[in-house]
Amino acid sequence: MVRTLLCLPIIATMTNLILALVILHRSSTSAKGDGIPAQHERAVHIDESSDVLVPAARIVCDTADSVTDSCSPSEAPPLSNDVEDIDHHHPTVLFENDPNMKSMPTVPEFKAYVRPHVSSFYQEESRTRMEVKPSFSGLAGKFINMSPEKLDLYWEPGEGKPGHFQGSVGPFQARGTGTYPSHQFSFRSSSHSNEAICRFTVTANTSIYFYDPFATYSGDSAAGWCAPLSGKLHSLDQLSTDDRVKYNKHWQNNEFAKKYRDFTGADWLSMYPRSRPRNDMWRADFFGQEHFVTTKETQFQELPPSSQLGVSGSFPRGNQTEQIPFQAYRGPSSTASLTLKAVSCAPRAFEMKVDGENFLSSAEVEHILSLAKAQNLARSTVGHGRGGTDSTRTSFNTWLYREASPVIDAIYRRVADALQIDEALLRQRELHEHPEWPGSRSSLAEAMQLVHYDVGQEYTAHHDFGYPTNIEGDHSSRWANILFYLNEGMEGGETSFPRWRNAETSGPMNVKPEKGKVRHNFYILKSAAITSLPFFLLRLILSFFVPFSYHRLFCFTCSYLMETLMI
Repeated sequence: MVRTLLCLPIIATMTNLILALVILHRSSTSAKGDGIPAQHERAVHIDESSDVLVPAARIVCDTADSVTDSCSPSEAPPLSNDVEDIDHHHPTVLFENDPNMKSMPTVPEFKAYVRPHVSSFYQEESRTRMEVKPSFSGLAGKFINMSPEKLDLYWEPGEGKPGHFQGSVGPFQARGTGTYPSHQFSFRSSSHSNEAICRFTVTANTSIYFYDPFATYSGDSAAGWCAPLSGKLHSLDQLSTDDRVKYNKHWQNNEFAKKYRDFTGADWLSMYPRSRPRNDMWRADFFGQEHFVTTKETQFQELPPSSQLGVSGSFPRGNQTEQIPFQAYRGPSSTASLTLKAVSCAPRAFEMKVDGENFLSSAEVEHILSLAKAQNLARSTVGHGRGGTDSTRTSFNTWLYREASPVIDAIYRRVADALQIDEALLRQRELHEHPEWPGSRSSLAEAMQLVHYDVGQEYTAHHDFGYPTNIEGDHSSRWANILFYLNEGMEGGETSFPRWRNAETSGPMNVKPEKGKVRHNFYILKSAAITSLPFFLLRLILSFFVPFSYHRLFCFTCSYLMETLMI
């Protein structure tokens, strides 16, 4: 069955619409938002791992069962606001309380996320259940060029068919893609594109492949090595001092990757060393685990007059003291309860609701659709080096920016509260806002991507994160993804996680489209490692329910991507 993943753009006369918001990840300090977090468990307790840098009112209570008792900020003892003794650049306290973060014996200074036994996802003792192997065999493939020559990566379909260009890989750089066992790839000389330098054959348990023309590998060390087809090895003495440093970094990273896999059972797709994520992530220790956050960004129950919904600007208003705009159109309550419920533990994915209802109100969905009607949709592209369209992604999309209207701004702020990050990080920041973030003051969030899928369209299985391409510093890449579904009533069209870990089925976890529904997942682990489990696909749209004179299935994807990728 063909499937697709990703949030989609909206089209007024089409079938499936998804809105996606992507957030980038960088390392170091945590910048919290204003929502009041709470999780439910038997006893109310302070979660020191997530409340170090947040107001005293915040609490955490955890449970997988339905919550029958209240859990309000007043029930928790006050937290200290004295954080002067905390090293904001190395907030290790944010991660220490996660029992799955463990020091690697061979690299004790590095804490890795060790996969818990699948039984814990059901709140049972270890080994009471056995993990079911997924029927989906796709995996991540990272291809490393450990030579001073620029090379081109090709997928070789075989049977005399021409190779498919995947992208150029510069000297001592890398490139990644989703792939399957038995797939074949080649590195070709960029100056002589028909000349294969080496060839790889993908195997089921290997994600890292490297071309090293300076050494010979044998035994376990040879896994993933692409030997020069010429049979000739070069001397390291031929490398410049700078290139020798780059070569050594890749060699050391490969050695670390072996130790990381031995300890965690997962592949290391990043470059070592890497800083930890700046922002903490909600835990998904077991299916049904819930986290609760109080937000002031309540839903619009009806829209203000169109004359008041023009371009909104950057909205650098304060969260604590200033009145929330358009309160008269948002309903009687000045706050709302956000719920994040774990629907998958690995990958870490949540369903997000507002006061028990879908994350977007009907009025907000209709507003998004009205904005979409004014946009020109174009064929969705894929990031294969030189870019362009591809048969693996047949949808159409466009982009919607936070400044489009106060309603869109409110959705961004609501998402920021749900993820416990400061909304200022999701827009152009003022000079005084988060000076600890070096470099650009631009938004850490991509614009919302509006994707439209018509009947028969799809996005086949893929990853949405970016592979580190070089060896210098921490790499910016996607940290979290938010999918907003803008319509319903079709057959097919589910967002699928074909590699989710569970003890019940080899099939995918499917998210069925519902108007206003939101699904959120993380792309990285707390240890700063990229996780390859979030393989996504959007199932083929088979047919649509026709409530009006036209069909539409809209998905709004908001991806907050500007954080440094850490796995």
